[in-house]
Amino acid sequence: NFHIGLSGTYAANLPGDAIRLRDRPELRVDANRMIDTGGMVADTALAYGPELAFNYGPFRAQGEYYRYEVDQLGVAPDAEFDAWYLQASWILTGESYKYSMSKAAYSGVSPDNPFMAGGGMGAWEIAARYSQADLNDLGAGIQGGEQDIITVGLNWYANKNVRFMLNYLNVEVENRTAPFADFGHDAIALRTQFTF
Repeated sequence: NFHIGLSGTYAANLPGDAIRLRDRPELRVDANRMIDTGGMVADTALAYGPELAFNYGPFRAQGEYYRYEVDQLGVAPDAEFDAWYLQASWILTGESYKYSMSKAAYSGVSPDNPFMAGGGMGAWEIAARYSQADLNDLGAGIQGGEQDIITVGLNWYANKNVRFMLNYLNVEVENRTAPFADFGHDAIALRTQFTF
């Protein structure tokens, strides 16, 4: 399967003529937003970008790019920001993702040999992801920071309704406006998902 998508949004007459872009790391443990443009006095805002994905047997890859354009009021120059990610996974036990034409999305993994059903081991998947969000536009006087995240993971689909996810994340945040300092952190997360 090969998936191509394109999305966009345009906002005018912004409430209070203001807009603010900010984000947390992908593993959110508190309310802190590590990158932040602060408030911008803006007339309009535009966001757009492509999405590509494909799978072949047990392999799946996906990526998405977004461009943000903010038309600032007054003498402030227009501002532009970028964000993107690439991810890939391999199902070690041989299953594959099914693609739903009606939803234009991949469905979850359904193990060929569910756990505890005749001694099955479920489905096992390894995954990796890299993402970057850059909220800096020095020409427009905005230094919101850049966030880079590397994630590796191991997923176990015990059956079609239960999944366990073990992820390691390396987060680097840099080039933020003072008084903040550049920093990085590592995180390990174990999550469980039930679907019905």
